This record gives sequence, C-alpha cells and structure tokens, in this order.
Amino acid sequence: MPVIFEPNVGQADARVKFLSRARDGVLFIASDEAILALSSPAVVPMRRVRTARVVAPKQSGGVLTMRLVGANPNATVEGRGKASARNNYFIGKDPSRWHTNIPTVNEVVAHDAWPGIDVSYSRDRSAGPEAVECTFTVRAGANPSAVRLAFDAPGDVDLTPDGNVETAIGVRKIRFTKPRVFEEGLGGRHEVAAKFVTLPADGPTGRHQLQVRFEVARRDPGARLVIDPSLIYSTYLGGSGQASASTLAYGTGDSVNAIALDKDGNEYLTGGTTSPDFPATDEAFVSACTRDYNCGGPAFITKLDGKTGAIIYSTLLGGSSGAHLGVDDEGLGIAVDSSGNAYVAGATSSDSFPTTPGALVPKCLGCQPVPFVTKLSADGSSLLYSTLLEESGVADYGNAIAIDQSGNAYVTGQINWNAFAIVLNPTGTAATYAVALASATGYAVALTSKNEMWIGGQSDGQDFPTTGNAFQRTCKKCNSDAAGFVALLDPAKGQTRKSLIYSTYLGGSKSSDIIRGIAVDGKNRAWAVGSSSPKSLRGSQSEVKKCAKGTVCGNDALLAIIDASKSGSASLAHSLFIGGEGNDMANAI
Repeated sequence: MPVIFEPNVGQADARVKFLSRARDGVLFIASDEAILALSSPAVVPMRRVRTARVVAPKQSGGVLTMRLVGANPNATVEGRGKASARNNYFIGKDPSRWHTNIPTVNEVVAHDAWPGIDVSYSRDRSAGPEAVECTFTVRAGANPSAVRLAFDAPGDVDLTPDGNVETAIGVRKIRFTKPRVFEEGLGGRHEVAAKFVTLPADGPTGRHQLQVRFEVARRDPGARLVIDPSLIYSTYLGGSGQASASTLAYGTGDSVNAIALDKDGNEYLTGGTTSPDFPATDEAFVSACTRDYNCGGPAFITKLDGKTGAIIYSTLLGGSSGAHLGVDDEGLGIAVDSSGNAYVAGATSSDSFPTTPGALVPKCLGCQPVPFVTKLSADGSSLLYSTLLEESGVADYGNAIAIDQSGNAYVTGQINWNAFAIVLNPTGTAATYAVALASATGYAVALTSKNEMWIGGQSDGQDFPTTGNAFQRTCKKCNSDAAGFVALLDPAKGQTRKSLIYSTYLGGSKSSDIIRGIAVDGKNRAWAVGSSSPKSLRGSQSEVKKCAKGTVCGNDALLAIIDASKSGSASLAHSLFIGGEGNDMANAI
C-alpha cells in the first residue's frame, strides 16, 4: 500500500500529529520523534479453523523509535499535498469515539525541528511502496551538525560498513539508508559527500540505542542543504520462501479475505488487520504481545479505484476489547449494491463491536467469536446498519454474503457447528429467513434469478440433510473425514424443510473435501469450486498430474457444476479436477 498520512483526530495517542498505516505496521509522527510499530503475529484466519482448541500464536512484532535529539518538542507539524483517500474508524460501540472522513496527505513537515532545519516525511517512490523518505532541509546559515538521531529497537541497531542504519523486527528488516545530500546555492544544485557518524548515547536509553549525526563535506556554508535518507521497512528476511508449518496453520500478518466489484469496476476488499496501536513504551508493546498473545485488530474495508488502484476510502471496523485465537474482528465476505454501499459479513470476538440502533442482535455476551453483518455507506464514512447474528458463540463465523436488488442480505457461515443460511431485511433489523444445516460450515453463497440461495461448504457429519434428488445422499466416512456440500434454498417457502430444494454431499469417501466458492450461471446452475480427490468424487474431466508409483497424492482443485432441475447422477452436470502431486484448492469463482 503506498505511503499516505492522516492527521491524528483522536484515533491515536495525543503525542502523535500524523500517522501512516502499512500492511502490518503504523508509522507515528510526533514533533520530535518518529515511531514505527510493526506487528507480524501468526494470525488465525477465521475461515480455516474448525476447532475449539486455542493455541497461542507466535509473535514477531516490535517498535523502532527514531528520536530527534535536542529537537523542539513543540515544533509545528503540518500536512502537504492532498491525497485522494479518506479513512474511517468505527471502533467500539460509542459513536462519539468514531472518526470518519479523515483526509490524507502525501507529505508531513515538522517546521524548525532544530533552528533553521525542517524535517519532512513522504513516500520514496524510488525505493518501493512502503519506503518513507525522511528529508532534512537545512536552510542557509543553519548548522547541519545540530541534527542528531537516536534509534531504539527490540534488537541491535547497527551502522553497517556500507553506511546504513539497520535493525530487524521479527522477520522484517528495517533500513535507514546512507544519506544523499544536495547543496543548493547560486551555483545550482549538486550532490556532496555525506555519511552517518556514531555518537555516544545520551543517558540511560537502553542497550539497543544507536545515536548518529550527519557528517557533510559541504562546499558553501551559506547554501541550503537537502539531506535525503530513506526508511525502508518492506524487505523480508528469509531463505527459500517456503512456508513453515505454523504459517500454514495460522497465516501471518494482515489478510484480504474477499473482494467484490461495483458497476464501475472499482474494487472492494475486506479482511483483518493486526497493525498495532501507538505503543506507550517499547517494552510495554512487546511484552503485551508476547505475554498475552492479544495482538488482534479490527476488520477493514478498502475501496480501490478500478483504473488507477488508488485508495478511495479505507475503513476500520471493530471493537475495543476482547480477543479469540489472536484475532479480534475480521471481514470474511463482501458484496456491493448498485449504489456503491458495501455489505460485509465476518466474525467478531469484541464485546464492544459497533452495532446500530434497532440491530437484530445489538450485543454479545460471549464473543468467541460470533458472526456480524455490516452495511457501509458508499463513501465509507457511516454505518447504514451493523448487527451481530447471535448473542454468544464459540468459533462461529459469517463467511459469505450476497445481496438482491432490494438490498436484502443473504449470509452463510457457521453457528453451533452447523451451517446457517439467513436473510436480513434491508435495514438489518430483522431476519426474514433463517435455517441451519446440521454438522456443516457454509463458505460460499450466490443467488439465482429467483433469489434462491446456492450455498457451498463442508460437512463432517452423517446427519447433514440431503434431498431425494441429490447426486450423493450419504457420506459414510463423514464422522472421521469431511465432504464438500452444495445446497439450494428457497427463502420464499418459509423456514421449513420445504425450502431445501436440493442438497448433496460431494466426496468424503477417500479424502476430506470442501467447497470454498460458488457462482450461478444463466441456467441457475451452481458452479462450485474447492478441493477433492478423483478417488473420492468422480470427474468427467481431469487435468491432474499422476502420482509417482509408491507415493500418495493430495487433493486437487475441483470445479463441479450442479443442476438442481435434474436428479441423481444427472444433477452433476460436469466436474473437473486440476492439480499436481501436492494439495491444490480453488477458493473463488
């Protein structure tokens, strides 16, 4: 995400003047210091977990502080260069603490941080989207030796032989590059030699501190100097890039879980973020994450310009307390109506998740977590409605959402270890339809032209309800393994068994199978994708690499086309497997 800055209007500590959010960190800017807080915990992706057992994730977050030694703590800090993005914060239940329509800028300047010396922060386009150029402008007559920088971090901070200040926070390599200095006078603009020089630490600031100043071989003491080092924190440390077992189980950093498009081609993303809040002290931040594993964060909704990729708005949505499996709140499904309003389904473990007056379920008593549905205005700055779907729950999620032309929301997920299908009215104040399918989790939903609900997911029980016209009515191994499922529901028939028009297992005899995405064609057939094995579910077409003799292959990506107007084997109109020797999966269509 490109570097942009937002003013602090109450969403951060009072010392902060501006802040900039990145993928898994926040840069806080005060008058006399800049603080980079990174968080890369092993976040549990809510879609992947189907267990009540809580395992504390490993943490790798921390804080790098760059203190402007001797600088004016009351220096004026202003933003320059209006950016297009607007940011919103719906955190907690108290609307007076929400912050909306926060403008963004491309540059932040601290005027006269030292006498005659300004400090500015902006994106360094030459070094990458998350690189910050920190420019020190020394006006004619000012002394560049007044600039002294003290660095603190959880680990060692070193001045390397090639002239960079470097440290590491978890798996992130942080580098403050060797300065480039330009002298600007009557003779024009030309580069002069410069470097960092170490200085003794000034007082008991911790064993990890490094203090430096600039040494400049200037030619004209009366000329203006522009000193341009860059803070780069988007470089990963690592070897082959192969994911570890813990990464596969929990995921890392922030995540985008779902995407939708509006009629103009703009993109809407939702997921969860673990970007940290402003730390009271380095030790407090690191200790809290390491000891309590409570480094969760809010859900986010971001709208991107479909032509340029620029951020139109970015909104954080969540509570101010509570955590389950390392994540507080997460958006898992998203849909957009013709007016550009975004509908998000997800899960929250925050007991103060923001809901609106008249909500179907305004609060939860045991959020571990529970599903939510939120409708966001077209500009991202207000909650048109926000509701929970139950008052208490353990490992319950709203995984997918679709909307009809009237603004009714169709949601599926998991409640009490059963898949649910629910329809919310356009104001989110009532459920016009709600049923459960035993021993299953719903992961995908799509609507027919008659506003019937196709849902897909996974079942691990033999009591999952199937219909007489099903392709596969039973799953004998579903108490030990799992099968995918596809079901068609008609909310117009009411909350009875009659509303279940078609329901079938898919696989489960030789492998644990799943359906993760679903779409509907012009014949109202379901195109379901996920993962299965040709040994578990027959395929009419296959592009699967054969296993070497004596080896066991994993599942393959599956496409299955289901036609509910037909019965039995004829209802599986087509199926296709794609894969290699490992495990493969299709997640969306």
